[in-house]
Amino acid sequence: MKQKSILAVSMIILVLLVLAGFLINNISENSNIQPENKNYFFDDKTREELCERNVTGPEGIPVTINMIDDDCLSIISKIYNNSEVCFRIKSSQTKDKCIWDIAVILLDKSLCDQIVGPHQGCYYEIAFKNKEDGACEMLPIKSEKEMCYYQYGISLTNDSYCPKSGISETACYTQVAIKLNSASVCNKISDLSSRYSCLNRI
Repeated sequence: MKQKSILAVSMIILVLLVLAGFLINNISENSNIQPENKNYFFDDKTREELCERNVTGPEGIPVTINMIDDDCLSIISKIYNNSEVCFRIKSSQTKDKCIWDIAVILLDKSLCDQIVGPHQGCYYEIAFKNKEDGACEMLPIKSEKEMCYYQYGISLTNDSYCPKSGISETACYTQVAIKLNSASVCNKISDLSSRYSCLNRI
């Protein structure tokens, strides 16, 4: 009788251990599941954890606080390529930089228009990444527009952009000619001295 009681108790303990193991394993698996919606990172609790900062409190005692600051929001915007987060930034300069970076990442020229400060360079960077000269035309300052075409001609090894590069036209033809080892490109230079100089470099 005593042996049967011990056996029964042992069986109960074994069943309880199996159930406990199952529950622990299930909880562990669920804890690793993240919401499908990428915006889950923006809930207050998670954002505070991400933006945790160690600071010096009263009497020089180190304390850890949670704070949503501009730098943290800027980082979050880049993690998710989400420009909406940039508009939560208080500092106008940091906000502009945040929008600029996302605009270039997403190749979205319309975001450049949302920048309050000088933003010609935003169009300029998109022009290179997007490989379209339309962005150069959006530059309001003539010298910057011409430099955009000059850089285009060099980076794409295409002399058709050189006539639009203003005072850099000769340099543009020369650099493209050297890359292509092309005398015909050198011959497009109107100044004879610069043309001969170009021909001597290929």
